[in-house]
Amino acid sequence: MRYSSTVTMRPHSLMQKGEIFGRDIVFYFAAIAVYIVVGLTAVYTMFLLALSKIALSVLISMGPIFMVLLFFESTRSSSKRGSRN
Repeated sequence: MRYSSTVTMRPHSLMQKGEIFGRDIVFYFAAIAVYIVVGLTAVYTMFLLALSKIALSVLISMGPIFMVLLFFESTRSSSKRGSRN
């Protein structure tokens, strides 16, 4: 069995070990906790990926603006002053 399939089977095996009317209801809570933690981690990862794509698109779209500003003498001199500091 591969590693990923054993990891995904852990909450399922916890659910099978649990008994609703028995002493082992803790296994149900453990399985639910594993599902919640994995789900929240996946959502957070998707959020970070989307945020990084948005930031990258903003940076790439602002690049040509600064290239155009180099054509004009007034903005070129201020960019040279800013790069010395």
